[in-house]
Amino acid sequence: MGVSGGNTTVIASYGGASTAATVTVIPIAVANSVADNDDDDGSDPVCLWPWLNKVQLAMCRGAVPNTSERAQIDAAIARMRAKGGACATLAAFADTMLTNDRIRMFTPIDTGAKRDGFGAAVSKVGAGTGGYLVISRVWTTTFMTPSTATKGEPVPRDLQHTLAHELDHINGVHHIDGNQTTGGGYSTTNSSACSDTP
Repeated sequence: MGVSGGNTTVIASYGGASTAATVTVIPIAVANSVADNDDDDGSDPVCLWPWLNKVQLAMCRGAVPNTSERAQIDAAIARMRAKGGACATLAAFADTMLTNDRIRMFTPIDTGAKRDGFGAAVSKVGAGTGGYLVISRVWTTTFMTPSTATKGEPVPRDLQHTLAHELDHINGVHHIDGNQTTGGGYSTTNSSACSDTP
């Protein structure tokens, strides 16, 4: 198969029963390139592949928000919506993504990540609601509001800030402060404006 993509039919057998399914094959070079924003095609990862990165693992092993997480997310989205403008647009993206189960919550053990406070978005540039968003559970259990926001980082972050940041990526917006390797990657155009953190 090499690095070419396309459709192929896979036949799996378990306990004597066989099932055939057609899957889309994504070249390995593309499968390994998923980052914090738009480096993937926005489709779900093939969860059986052994070379998935931490974002793909978070999507595969994560779960839709539970009742408690959903309440925290809904409250953060309502605060974003109340700000109006671009924040209300991002809130509408979040509503659609929640309705379509495109937001997954995960823990570090799901991904093998060395830090637990990350979120990520995978979309087509400017797709609005295409792709998916993954958020660490730490944002709904520890850093939920401005009073419990992160400390000692270039930008205090909470759930609302993280949602705005990742939703900006869904909307095709990149970091405005560099990336993690340069000490940035904390801010997008609307992440601070759409949050209540100082």
